[in-house]
Amino acid sequence: MLDMKPRILNSLAILTYFILIFTPLLLAFDRLVWVAGFEPFNWLNSLERNFISNGVLMFTISQAIFSTLVTIAIGLPIAWQLGRYKWKYESLIKATLTMPFVMPSIVVAMGFLQIVGSSGLDIRSNQSTWFVTLLIAHAWFNMALVIRFCEPVLSQLSPKYLEQIRLLPGGKTSLLRLKNFWLPILLPSIIASACMTFVFSFTSFALVKWITLGENTLESMMASIGSSAGISGYMINHNQIILGSSL
Repeated sequence: MLDMKPRILNSLAILTYFILIFTPLLLAFDRLVWVAGFEPFNWLNSLERNFISNGVLMFTISQAIFSTLVTIAIGLPIAWQLGRYKWKYESLIKATLTMPFVMPSIVVAMGFLQIVGSSGLDIRSNQSTWFVTLLIAHAWFNMALVIRFCEPVLSQLSPKYLEQIRLLPGGKTSLLRLKNFWLPILLPSIIASACMTFVFSFTSFALVKWITLGENTLESMMASIGSSAGISGYMINHNQIILGSSL
């Protein structure tokens, strides 16, 4: 009987959590469907039919993929250096490198605009630099994920393993050790950090809004048209766009 009470309390806590998460979501969908009608294919097609959402999905996916690749390319060597070697003031270095992730994104956007603006590199007037600036800003913002996922794996690895792999045929050269030792060990952490970076880049709002003017992610687009959603007989296409973006 005593064992049942914690289980009941745990179940109630989980149920309450799910109710708090899904109730607003279901009510929001119900409101939007009430205005736009239950036609999922029309919702998805509306993304390409409307000027405001045309090309947004492709831009969202492409910038998220490239941002993830750039973040991994920058963050992984830093994680390697921190994990494989001892540094003076190591705790301060780690704290400094992971600090960007907890910075407000609007502050990050303003900082990068200052760097590329007239008082910095003075390349802001060239529109072709905006996308690259966005990728670097995303990498700076998210490289903490790569460091926090990969660095502990490297720092906690016993040196004996590396000594042993050097004696085996599959570890005679650096390339063989990379293939047979380092990749199997690091790959789960790299994939995990890449997935998280992709999600944060995919849902980017402030950086996209301020750095790549005229471009939108699904997140920033929905924010801009959200005030007209859920009103019966008014801007039905906006409701369709939000439903399509949500899917």
